[in-house]
Amino acid sequence: MAFSQEGAERVAALGFTCIELPISWGLPPELEGNHLSLFQSAVQHYHRAGVQVYGWLPIATCIPRGSYATQAWYALDPYGQRIPNQRGYYFTALLNPIWQTVITEKIQQLTESNADGLIMGGYTAGGTGLLWRGIPLGPIGSYDAISQEQYAQVFNHMAIPTTFSSKDPASQQYLKWRISTATQVIQQWAETARHQNPALVVQLGVPDAIAANHYLISGLDLDVLPDVDIVIEPPIWSHHPPESAIITPTISISASHTRLASVIPIYGGERMGSAREFQRNLSEAVALNTSARIQGMGYYYKNTLTGLLHSRYKPQHEALQTFNLWLDQQHNWLHSRTNASPLAVYYPYEATHWQWNPTSQQFIAICQTLLLNGYPLRVVGDDKAWDDVRVLVVPSGSVVGLDERLTQFIAQGGRIIAVGQKRLKQSPLWRDWRPQRLKPPIWHWLHGRIQRVFIVARRGYQRYRWVRRGISYLNKRRPQSVSMPPPALQGELIKAIGETFTPRLESDSPALLTIWREPDGTQQWHIVNYNEAEQRITLHLGDLTHGEVYTPGTLSPPASVVGSSLIFTVDSAKIVRSKG
Repeated sequence: MAFSQEGAERVAALGFTCIELPISWGLPPELEGNHLSLFQSAVQHYHRAGVQVYGWLPIATCIPRGSYATQAWYALDPYGQRIPNQRGYYFTALLNPIWQTVITEKIQQLTESNADGLIMGGYTAGGTGLLWRGIPLGPIGSYDAISQEQYAQVFNHMAIPTTFSSKDPASQQYLKWRISTATQVIQQWAETARHQNPALVVQLGVPDAIAANHYLISGLDLDVLPDVDIVIEPPIWSHHPPESAIITPTISISASHTRLASVIPIYGGERMGSAREFQRNLSEAVALNTSARIQGMGYYYKNTLTGLLHSRYKPQHEALQTFNLWLDQQHNWLHSRTNASPLAVYYPYEATHWQWNPTSQQFIAICQTLLLNGYPLRVVGDDKAWDDVRVLVVPSGSVVGLDERLTQFIAQGGRIIAVGQKRLKQSPLWRDWRPQRLKPPIWHWLHGRIQRVFIVARRGYQRYRWVRRGISYLNKRRPQSVSMPPPALQGELIKAIGETFTPRLESDSPALLTIWREPDGTQQWHIVNYNEAEQRITLHLGDLTHGEVYTPGTLSPPASVVGSSLIFTVDSAKIVRSKG
């Protein structure tokens, strides 16, 4: 239905202004049949309905069938084997000129179809790895002949490493080169697209760079991405209620904003969400001041692939339609705002490249602690302004120039709370916390053998569906848990911030609080309820405040409130606005 006139009219009726459709599935042209003509027809259908179309194009994987089966553009592991991705896809080598030509031709097809945007999806620079107790494993990158030759030319005939360590200069040299060369290829494709259509919106779909060390395993550096909008793919963390919502895009989006001007999260997965879940997801995006993309495909009903546009999802349709209408009505005061939280967490992105454990785990745990205890979530980085911040929580990790910035912050009346590492002679909190077991000592010869076993095992996991299903079945039967900071450590951080700190929330289950200021000084407090049912939430403001309370996604007028502590029954979300 998504490619039909009926689908276009239904998307427009839901209030969406843009839809993402695949221009290619990664199959050779002879097996994709008339898919290109379907895409071109769909662009016309949606344009008549007043909806823009962005074409999704896989740039780093394809399916080796038909004329693609014998091509030499595939990424190879150290043993000369192609590197499989899940569901029949294999990684490609971005440096291969023939593969670059294939993508360039598909970009030309997209621009000729009059599409409004290009989404280069599934970004990875060759094979992806995995961190096991701090040890990088897997076919990281590609060992194809072209990659090997280019690397040897740049680095005096050196070979690409077969084992990796975050402290090894040779490993760091290769990983930086891998990121740099892949980024150049992506930039060339983006420039090609814009040259053919200067008005074309170009976006890059990337993995959640905060949930895992994608600098190492996927070849992704948020600081050197090409000049395109970034679409954050779903987080790799598992969902475990009630903490699940704390481990969803909230922390990742907030941290990504410290490096990127535009972050677009994707909400949805293999299971169709309820109408309430869609409302909460969109309310979360509003609370984080970002756009959102709803996953509309991949849903099954009675073993039949349906998609979000299926008529059986009428409650979800009504919720999305109403929310989009509400967004249009409130656009003026939601559009222009800046973060005004007096409490913030510093994200040491530069340190996470080589000091992933414990730096990133500490950062995530700090954010979890704030969310669990009702404190506002705001993340700052090196290049963004720290306006209005009075208290800054700083995890461990070495970042160039950080001490000077902190010294200036303190001189201006700010207060820092150091976690895991002494800062400016200040004794840190959480000195003895170990979220993961220490990295075991691994000798080089043993590391090489572990690496080989892991590559073979992962190849089997990605190639054979029955292996994945078996492991998935065992995971479902195994008791699940989420690594949260122990209550004693949470209490230690909360005490350091101040147990009477305001603004903050008081609730039985986790909730998100963000604080914003409009250009005229009007304050906004956004509350998102992460409980599975509505709950009573108190917003402590400290000062007597007169404001208006909005319920995102409902068309009822706002209600007036007065008080220093405001009590609400919150289903999905609430927003309080006050002119002071």
